[in-house]
Amino acid sequence: MSVSRQMRLSHLTSTACSGSQHRAYLMCPPDHFGVMYEINPWMDRTVQPDRDLARKQWDTLVSNLKETGAAVEILRPVPSFPDKVSQLISALSIGIALL
Repeated sequence: MSVSRQMRLSHLTSTACSGSQHRAYLMCPPDHFGVMYEINPWMDRTVQPDRDLARKQWDTLVSNLKETGAAVEILRPVPSFPDKVSQLISALSIGIALL
């Protein structure tokens, strides 16, 4: 991640989290979302998600978050990372540091 992007994310996080009701989110659109490999019983490459529906749901989520005053930073989707859309890792913000 570039230094300028890190600084922008730090600013978004510190600005958006300064109030008790505000949040910042790092999100990636589901442009390349799919099941490209199988690592558990729930993953089946023959059963692919509906990308149009996924995009519609994602757009609605982003819109709803922004309506609540949340800061949303969008990651560029990359074809070689089909599951990048699943950013389920939480981060704890302390000042400008993310843990």
